[in-house]
Amino acid sequence: MAVDAVVSIASDLRPKLDGNDIVTGDTVLARYRMLAEVCHSDNKSARIWKKSDIYQGGANIVYKLDSLGSDDEKYAPLRNRVLRVRKSVDDTTTQQIAICFSGFISKLLEPRFLVEMKLVHLTEDFIASLNLDLHQLELSGWRSTKHVGARVKPDAWGLLLTDMTSDGTLRKEGGGAYAIEFKPKWLSQSPNAPPLSRRCRTCAIRAQRDSEKQSQGQSDRPAVAGAAKATFCPLALLSDDRATLATIARSLFATTDYAAVDLQDQHRTFFTTRFVDFFTAQGDGLRLLRRLQFLQQRLDPYGILATGISPLPEHITLIHLKRFQLAMTLRDCSLLMKIPLSATEPVEARLADLDVKSSKRKLEEWRLKERSLCIGGWYTCREEDGEGTGGEDVCVLKEVEWWV
Repeated sequence: MAVDAVVSIASDLRPKLDGNDIVTGDTVLARYRMLAEVCHSDNKSARIWKKSDIYQGGANIVYKLDSLGSDDEKYAPLRNRVLRVRKSVDDTTTQQIAICFSGFISKLLEPRFLVEMKLVHLTEDFIASLNLDLHQLELSGWRSTKHVGARVKPDAWGLLLTDMTSDGTLRKEGGGAYAIEFKPKWLSQSPNAPPLSRRCRTCAIRAQRDSEKQSQGQSDRPAVAGAAKATFCPLALLSDDRATLATIARSLFATTDYAAVDLQDQHRTFFTTRFVDFFTAQGDGLRLLRRLQFLQQRLDPYGILATGISPLPEHITLIHLKRFQLAMTLRDCSLLMKIPLSATEPVEARLADLDVKSSKRKLEEWRLKERSLCIGGWYTCREEDGEGTGGEDVCVLKEVEWWV
């Protein structure tokens, strides 16, 4: 379903936003179609809308531009962008997200590695139209049950983000691109992990969740075709080893439904090679991941078990707490990649889902989760009976010989 919008282009983001000075006053009629919500249809023709939650997250909905009512160059910022609007699920506003991105995130990483973000002003009628569209999608059964009832926040602002989706076509003459997404997660061990850990933080939490699912009799089979997630250790992304990276690539290509493309063998081989090249020494991907790893370590030297207690220890300040929250944001961000079928076109990779996590509820959740990993033996593979029978087949740390 398409929804008409009257939008105003906002000026560049500023550290302090004032509602009276960031709208240019120029408006244009645009038509948007929902992009980031999961439909229940398994029809091949409908798969183009069966996207992941990378742009969306739990608190946002994303729309793709269908048409634009003007060819004027001043409306160029609307083209090749998706529109993200906020749901009424928490108190964080779109403007606060923009301030944080402009004031912190954009200063930590190179612009070419970030999904671009620009404010737009939305009319009340457009927001009402979006909510009516959501209601109609629910009535038709096309909206995921986990999102039913959620509506767009009436805060009058949206964000334009770089469009990293693919049209799902790979042409024989060499055109088109394949789009994938994944979360790099924790690129270094948790500061609170035991010294003799045989699982990294990401693999430890995955092992714990898998065990809980098995004990509850839950199937690992995804409810929606193409919804499975690739399983790999994030530390392996930094290995600079071609065979290891090729295995990760094949896992991602086998489980993603992001581009709605059925890869042929020759395409799969080609994209795997480009993925590996990007994340080895000759590509920019390894440089990006190492920067992300450095920031995670630098922003969180103590871990949640230090920052999560009250009163805070003398060496922990509110500044450290804010840095920790930023580190957790960088541990949960997503990497979006567009890999062109043409070898002459560069691979494009940008980080998304960078809304800083700052609620007290999240801090307590992280603290309890970290304690359960440490006490339960999930880091050391001793979760079964204290004798190391848990095992680990994925994590890089399983190969570490601690006695050497």
